[in-house]
This record gives sequence, structure tokens and C-alpha cells, in this order.
Amino acid sequence: MPDPSSSASGMTLSGDPPSGDQSQSARPKDRTASCERCKSQKLRCDRQKPSCQRCAKAQASCRYSGRRRPGFPAGQRQYLEDKISRLENEARRAQESSKVASDASIQSSDTPNSEPTSTVIPDLVAKPQAPDTDPDALPIATVEKTRSLAVKDPPADLLFSLTALFFRHVHPWLPFLDPQQVFADMGSTTNIPLLYFALFGASIPYSRDSRLDPRSSDSFWTHSKRRIFVDILEEPSLTALEALTILTLDLSGMTNGPQVWGALAIAVRFSLQLRPIGNRVLRLSPETRINTPLSASEQTNRCRLFWAIYALDSYITITTGHLSDLSEDHASLFLPTRNATWGLTLEPIHSPGQQRDDNGLGDEQAFSSAPTTFIFAYQLMLLDISRKIHKNHVQKFSSYTEADPWGQDFIDCSNQLFEWFMALPKWLLLNETLNGRPKSPGSRPSLLMLHAYYHALVIQLQGVVAYPMNEVDNAQLPYQPNESQSRCMRSIESMLTISRMVVDNAVCEKLGWPFAWSLWVACRYLLVRNINEGLNELESFSVLLGCLKTLSRYSQIGAKYWRLLTQAAAESQAQSSTTPSSRYTLLAVTDLRIPTSDLEDQARPDPVIYTVPSADGSATQICTNFDFDVNMQNFNESISEGTFAIPGFVSDNWYGASLFPSYGYQQ
Repeated sequence: MPDPSSSASGMTLSGDPPSGDQSQSARPKDRTASCERCKSQKLRCDRQKPSCQRCAKAQASCRYSGRRRPGFPAGQRQYLEDKISRLENEARRAQESSKVASDASIQSSDTPNSEPTSTVIPDLVAKPQAPDTDPDALPIATVEKTRSLAVKDPPADLLFSLTALFFRHVHPWLPFLDPQQVFADMGSTTNIPLLYFALFGASIPYSRDSRLDPRSSDSFWTHSKRRIFVDILEEPSLTALEALTILTLDLSGMTNGPQVWGALAIAVRFSLQLRPIGNRVLRLSPETRINTPLSASEQTNRCRLFWAIYALDSYITITTGHLSDLSEDHASLFLPTRNATWGLTLEPIHSPGQQRDDNGLGDEQAFSSAPTTFIFAYQLMLLDISRKIHKNHVQKFSSYTEADPWGQDFIDCSNQLFEWFMALPKWLLLNETLNGRPKSPGSRPSLLMLHAYYHALVIQLQGVVAYPMNEVDNAQLPYQPNESQSRCMRSIESMLTISRMVVDNAVCEKLGWPFAWSLWVACRYLLVRNINEGLNELESFSVLLGCLKTLSRYSQIGAKYWRLLTQAAAESQAQSSTTPSSRYTLLAVTDLRIPTSDLEDQARPDPVIYTVPSADGSATQICTNFDFDVNMQNFNESISEGTFAIPGFVSDNWYGASLFPSYGYQQ
């Protein structure tokens, strides 16, 4: 059989036998491609020059272009080769770093450690490791690390790819954005909307992209943060406020201290403009002017944004020692439409003892169709109570007098918490949702957060009564201490159950930092209980602490809680052989008058707010029994002489790190 290729090469394109040089070479490069006009119209071209027959008949211009070479476009091969080389280098560096880490662990295992002082948490007290830095070197301040950082604009594909991670991990417990609208806006404009920079920063902890190494993610995040701050200050708009809200959420997962208060204050101030006053509305963006009345969906989106800021304000403020800048009068303007904003028609909260009803949902199918908004509506009701609890807490420890209604407010808050829990629909109860047939897998993390936050509020409220600080407090208590103690322990048992559910269902990455705060409150109370009753029971403490350590993978603030509690527990176990002067962290953590934000800020090498001696040498009211700023153990100082003995801890100035995701998330 003749070779098909030779037969084909023996004929010209017109079908005539080849002649002369054509018969010798007839190479593909000598063949003429179709003209551009025939090619675009998908017509057969006779490929005649200077004009093919079709173009000549149509009296159109006939133009031939060179035949495209097969293979990759120009430069594509080099791009792929460079990318392969870069990935190979990254893999090689990762292997080398893991080898160094394994060698270090082998060497450390050869060093004999001291015996643990407890069989419950054997790893809390051990022989300290040698510091990696000069013992005389000062901790690195945040500002120094910030100045040494190169700011880079994140790639567009990375911005968009991380957006989906936000809606998978964060949106379920703060569902104020419209996912369909956010994804529809992708690529609709030449300039990347500001919101995507905020979503990118909040989603970095959940990404496994090789481009997000610690330094690159810090640089990308810093660029995004600064761009958002500049836009909201120079060109305020609804889109800038949405981005600032996400940034505030991101910052609150890193710190409860002053470094998040500024962003929150700006968000609170602009949130008051989300409610239309007459025909005045906040502009959508600097480029967009609204010339028509807001539609129902636009007004709903603005109300949801307000309640998201309200929730963040409540979460952050309860960790501080001051009251919220978002007053009840401002929130009351949005309150009449709150249930409608979240698509719910809720019945008035019934009195305890009444049968639980569906609260307007009708059946389980309605719950499954909108689980996140349904749960968040009840979370907002709980946050209403949390604001009252915080106000009660601040009043008690700041300017309490006999004329203050602290005791009555305490009883009111306690009753409201009980009524809120009794009003929950049956499928919002943990046993109904988790032990029975699952209603919606995505709703479990937000439901666990809801119940954990409720029990944390019970402990936050009842803890100051369970173990009063002095005899004066004891004489003015609205309840007997043993009654508050029993309520706290019931909530502790519930927190243990929730923690086991979190670990068993592997949902830590879908829990927000308020869940870490709930664990912090429970652990802090257990330490207070041990000190006041002379106990050394840390079994429940270790379960909660283990869950908190798992959560610290996704939030810096969770890691800070864990380190504070771990050192306090170590000092508690070793207190029989130590002097009171070496138990500074334990004394600070168990002093419920000291706000969480103060504990965190004072543990930094460069605290934003610090205490100075007064002219007469008197101490502040909140720290009368504890010189907080002077005696607080700084976690960034070099470890020596058995101080802060936690296995695996190295003196890496962790608390002095800039407020960037990678330092806390990529351990």
C-alpha cells in the first residue's frame, strides 16, 4: 500500500502534479494558509494571490497572514519552565526546613526534662528550652517589623480565588454579604473592587496557596489593609464600609486591644448613615451616584451591614474595660426591621415553662433553607443581652456606689439569659440538631458558636458573684455565691460537651474567634475556682485548653488566649514550690476585674496602653491588689531560670509580631 503521506506530498494544493523545486521539498511552511476574510467567515479559500476568487468576486481586500506555528504561544514555555523551577525550589526549601526541625527535635529529646508536677496536664510544666536569641536582647517592637516589611499588591487571581474561602469559613457565622452578588461582581469592572482586598485578608488563614508564604502574605495583607483605610477615610462609601467591616473582623481575630478599636470606631460612626434619613443616603461608591430611591433589596443589604457592625462591636467591646460607642438609641433605629432583615417572623419570646414553638418557621425544611441567617438572628438577640452584661460588669468595677442599681441589673441580665435559652426553637437545641437527623451540615459550626457564647455569658455574669473579690462585694451580692457557682459549673459541663463536638466533627476552621473567647472565659473561671477552693483539678481545663489550641491555628487571638492560660496553669501547678512574686500571670488571669484586652496588650513588648506611677504613689482602682504593668510576665522576653516553662515555646517575639495573618496562622 502506498504511503498516504507520500501521496499527499506528491500533489499541489490545486491538485496538479508538482514540478521542479516543489516536488523536491513541498514543505508545510511553503503552503499558503487561507486568507483572513475566508478564515473569519469559515469559507473554503482557493488561496490564490494576490487575491483569492471569493475576495475578488466580492471586491473585498484579500489579506494573508503567516501560518501560526504549533505549540505554546511565545513566551509560554519559558513561563512554565520558570514556574516549575520556582515550585521545585520551594519544595526543596520546605524539605530542608523540615529536616532542620526534625534534627532540632531529636536533639531536644536527648536533653533530660524535669518530672511534670501533674498527671492531668503533664506537658504544662517542663524544663525550659534555651532561648534562640541573645538573653540580653530586647524584644522586637511591632513598629520595627512593620517598617521592615515590603508592601506588595496581591495578584488578581489570588484575590478572587480566596473569596470562595471566606464564604466557606467565615460567612456562616457572620452572614451579612450576598454571595451571589459578590461573585457576580467578579470581573465586571476593570478595577478590582475594594471588598475583594478585605475578603482576601480575612481568608489567608484558610488558604494553601504556595504563593502565600509568611512574608508574602504579610506584604499582600499590609497593602490591602492600608488601601482600605485610605479609601474609607478619603472617599467614604457603602463599598468602603463593607470592606472596613471585613477588615475589622480580620483585626479582631488578631487582637482585642487598641489596634482594633480605631477601625471599629470608624465603622460604628459610618454605620449610622446606613439608615436613610428622608431622601439622604450613603453613596454606593465614589463613582456611583444614586438617583433613584433605594430598592427593598438594597435597603435590606444596608440593614444587614449595620447589624454585622453591631455584632462585631458587641464581640469586641465585651473583651474591653469600656462601654460601646454604639449606643442603644442608634441601634433602636434599626431594631423594628431587624427580624424582617434576616427573613424571619419571630414570635415574642414566651415565658419560661411554655411549650417551644416554631417561631414562625413552620417546619424543619424552612430551617434548612436558611440556617445561617436564622441562627444569626438569635445570635443578635443574645448580643443584646451581652451588651447589658458588659455594662453591668463595667459599672461594678468602676464607680459602684450603693445608689447604683448593679444588683437589680444583675438579676435582670440573668433572667434575660434564661428566657432567651428557653425561647430557642427545638431544632436550635444541640441534642435536636447534632444527635438527631442533621438539618444542614453547614449550620453546625454557627450553632456551636451560638451555644458556646451563651454559656460564656452565663460564666461572665455569674463568675464575679461566685467568687467575690472582697468582703464588701460579698455583702452586696444579689445571689448567694454557691448558687452562682452551680450555674457556672453547669455551663462548664455544656462547654466541655461542645468542645468535644468541635473536635469530633473537625469544624474548628469554621468557628470564629468569639468561640475562642468563650473557651477563654470558661478556662479563666476554672482557674479562679481552683485558687479560691484550693483545688488542683485541671481535667476539664485541659479539655477546653486543647480545643483552644486547635482553634489557634486560625486566629492569633486564640493563640494568645492559649499562651496566657498555659502559663497561668503552669504557675498554678507549681505554686506550692514558688513564691507569690513568680505567679504574676496567674494573678492577672484570675483577677476578673482586669479586662481581656488589657491582659493581651500588657503581654506585648510595646504595650499601647501602660501604667505609670502616680504622683502620690497610689495604685489604680482596678489593680489595687496587683501591679499589673510592672509584674506582668512579658512573653517575648528570653526564657531563663524556669520562667514560662512550656514545651515547644521558642523566644520568637511572637507577641511582638505585626498584626499580620501569617505570624499567627502559619505556625
